[in-house]
Amino acid sequence: MQLLVISISGLLAVIYLSALPPTTQRTPANGSQHSLVKAAPKTPGELLRQNKKVSDKLSALLRQENPPVIDLQAASQGFRNLEQFVVAVHTSHNLGIPFDQLKTAVQTRGSLSKAIQLLKPGAHIEGEIREAVLQALDDLDKTPGVLLTQNKKLSDRLSTLLRQQNPPLTDMQAASQGFTNLAQLFAAVHASQNLSIPFDQLKIQEQTSGSLGKAIHTLKPTADTKAELWEAAVQASDDIEESYWAIAHSSYTSM
Repeated sequence: MQLLVISISGLLAVIYLSALPPTTQRTPANGSQHSLVKAAPKTPGELLRQNKKVSDKLSALLRQENPPVIDLQAASQGFRNLEQFVVAVHTSHNLGIPFDQLKTAVQTRGSLSKAIQLLKPGAHIEGEIREAVLQALDDLDKTPGVLLTQNKKLSDRLSTLLRQQNPPLTDMQAASQGFTNLAQLFAAVHASQNLSIPFDQLKIQEQTSGSLGKAIHTLKPTADTKAELWEAAVQASDDIEESYWAIAHSSYTSM
């Protein structure tokens, strides 16, 4: 229960910062980011041994490399987490960059975006990373659509919000496609409702421009973008926090 409280306490800030254009975000002076709760995470290699579906998918992609990459465990070494590794594999495959070259560039340059810029200077970096992230989420069964099927309270809340659109939206799974997490999805739905911007228009603009803040500025140039982002973030945080508190309460009382 304590872990849930700590995790939710930072949710509002995460939603708000993720909606801002990258140039307006701030990082600590030393470039590091710290979590309030630190567990001993399993390595990507350990997680791959426990997940045959993902292992088989990544092995198939890496065998298509030229030359083929055969040792999945060796390929995963050096990545901080499984998600980062899966995104790198998809980026390599999508852009035709040999995986070993991309991996080395990521680890020497410090980020996937800098590695892409070095190895494919003409690529649309934000778009390529978004595509690879969505592919990775699909592989790992962590897309918003999958998570919604596992959480009736959240899916009911989203359905209610989407039916209030004009015209009403009834396909929740279609609405969730293209978003990388539930917080991003709910913030977009609330911003759409608050500003009377059709959700489909806002979604397309957000995914084209790379952030909800840029989308609002484009579609509603007279709006106070930061204030609107904060309001939508508060609403999204309330939805998600209420849902997970309900799950926590149910789990606690059933023990």
